[in-house]
Parts: sequence; C-alpha cells; structure tokens
Amino acid sequence: MSEFTEEKLWKQGAEAKLYRGSFLGKPVVIKERFSKKYRHPDLDTRLTKERMRAECRGIMRCKMIGNYFDLTTVLKLRIFKNVIFA
Repeated sequence: MSEFTEEKLWKQGAEAKLYRGSFLGKPVVIKERFSKKYRHPDLDTRLTKERMRAECRGIMRCKMIGNYFDLTTVLKLRIFKNVIFA
C-alpha cells in the first residue's frame, strides 16, 4: 500500500500544481513544482530545490515563533521529485 494517495488536481499556478490527497490516512495538500522549459536544466534544478527548502524553512520558522499563524505542517519533502506534503 502506498503511503499517500493523490485524489485530484485542486489548483494550478505558474510555479506549481496543488493536489488534494491523503498521507498516512490524513488529508493533505500536495504541492508539486514543475520544471521551467525556458531555463537551463541545471539552473532550473538548483532554483527549484532552493525554493522548496526555503518554503519549508519559512513554515517551520513561523511555527517556532508561536501559534499566532494558522499554518500547515510539512509532513514530507521529496526534494528529488519536487513535491511537498503539507
């Protein structure tokens, strides 16, 4: 059995696609960043991974400040597949 199930595409923007699904039985939003064809492949890979890490770090820092923000929890990061489970 897979640890996550992807239900359906929820939203799509210029940087990523958002899916609703479940991860270990809990409802999650799955964010998949896709590559930009106009960028050099090495640059695109580096930028995408840096942005994913920065996004996760930002969420974690806000959560450490306190419960002032209604934020999601990052459950899993698949850096080589450009996917965040939150």
